Amino acid sequence: MKKLILTDAFRMMPFGWKEATMNEQRHSLVGFLLVLVVLVSTTTKAVTFTSTLPPEPAELILPFGETVTMTLPSGILNLPELPNNEYYGDISYEYHWSVSSGPSGNERTAVISSSASGGTEVISSPGSYTLVFTGKVTYTICWQEDGIEHSNGPYEVALTASPGGRLSLPFRLVGVTSLSCENVTSSTATPGNNEMLVIPVGYNNGSVTITATPTPSGYWPAGKPVWSGAIASQLDFAKAPLSTSIPGLHTVSATCGTSSKTINVNIIKIAFTDNDKSINWETNGTFDASSLLTSDSTKNNLTWTIIGSPTAVIGTNSGIVSFSNIYKYNLEHEGTYTITATHNMNSSCSASFTLKVVAYLKVPVILKRKEISLKSEDDKYGHWWVVLNESESYGWWPDRYVDILDTLTSVPGILNGQPPAPFGGTETTDPHHSDTADVSIQTYIRSHDRTIAEVITAVRNFANNYSGTWSWPFGQNCHSFQNSMVNSISLIKEDDLP
Repeated sequence: MKKLILTDAFRMMPFGWKEATMNEQRHSLVGFLLVLVVLVSTTTKAVTFTSTLPPEPAELILPFGETVTMTLPSGILNLPELPNNEYYGDISYEYHWSVSSGPSGNERTAVISSSASGGTEVISSPGSYTLVFTGKVTYTICWQEDGIEHSNGPYEVALTASPGGRLSLPFRLVGVTSLSCENVTSSTATPGNNEMLVIPVGYNNGSVTITATPTPSGYWPAGKPVWSGAIASQLDFAKAPLSTSIPGLHTVSATCGTSSKTINVNIIKIAFTDNDKSINWETNGTFDASSLLTSDSTKNNLTWTIIGSPTAVIGTNSGIVSFSNIYKYNLEHEGTYTITATHNMNSSCSASFTLKVVAYLKVPVILKRKEISLKSEDDKYGHWWVVLNESESYGWWPDRYVDILDTLTSVPGILNGQPPAPFGGTETTDPHHSDTADVSIQTYIRSHDRTIAEVITAVRNFANNYSGTWSWPFGQNCHSFQNSMVNSISLIKEDDLP
């Protein structure tokens, strides 16, 4: 809403309007008083009003919502004193303050006030307007001669401008009609999806320009519009560059007076922490592809797709990959997939990664380990052994109790420390078979390599065919026995799975 406050002085500029900048016009509006001079012609006994305004000013350009003030100096329409033998008869004044708008020949005029002190007019929209003051005085002049009263009149004199002057103030109230960026235009202060530009991070060599359009078209007031969410160009305040290197939703507004428009620029980043991901089907019956998005990536409004074989599906909104159970334990299940995330509002905002799915089969082969502990009363050296089930396990032992020299130089070794070794093992159970281990490691095989029965047979064959000496820390011992078994029959420790 625009107010025109009309008071008792008509402020204008103390210099020629055409020589003034828009900034000077705006800030010096209060600097010039329209002087209306009242002259008396003793011949005609008539009063003439004139103005001393400079030549017709250029249009005053102000932000919409600011107040335009037009005032008259106090007493400017007072009639001058008459000679001693003359005096005024009936005197009446008529004033009109008005504002007009519209093209020439089709103006719309609103009378603001019929008081010399002015009034207030509320202007509801930006546009080009003219503020006008008109006035007239009606009076008679009286005198006496030989005791008889005489009078002339009535006289009616309109307020007129002196040559080259004027009694009106043209002004333009400028607002923001729209903001535009690339192919998106916003004509609202509350933008939605239709007023949002969606672009990939780094778009257009790292920068886009947002342009504000004024209403009415033409010039902006000095220093306008004012921007938020972006910084105005120093060469043109109507333009504001915005970096595209920072992902996220950027809200940019331009304001001129009380008029404002807003546009959203959504800079999309889609990137993955691992572009070549391998997973094990056995431990990942499903896989969340969105878990690989970087922390600064867009998480919402994404559509997920998957290409590859064998059968796998992905939630188009969730990014959850599911694999078919029929491939769980066979080679056909293993495959390579390309997974792509694309933003719903701009298909150029997308990224892909490769998912490699390998099928592993859990086998009943547990690696048990007691760590070295010099404070232990039974096994200061610790011990490593392999458990197949509740009644079967294997480990490598010396064939006797050993001292430091035996430990370093080696003695004959024996499976499970069985007799004649004195440690209490059997052909199929390690002396520590039922003990609690410090570390237990589950093992796997590639699902298509062998069956579980074949793996168990391979463990037994390895253990029963193992031979040689025992020593520590070099040579053969319980550590090398367990490691050699893992490598020989291609067991995969759980920590080594993809």
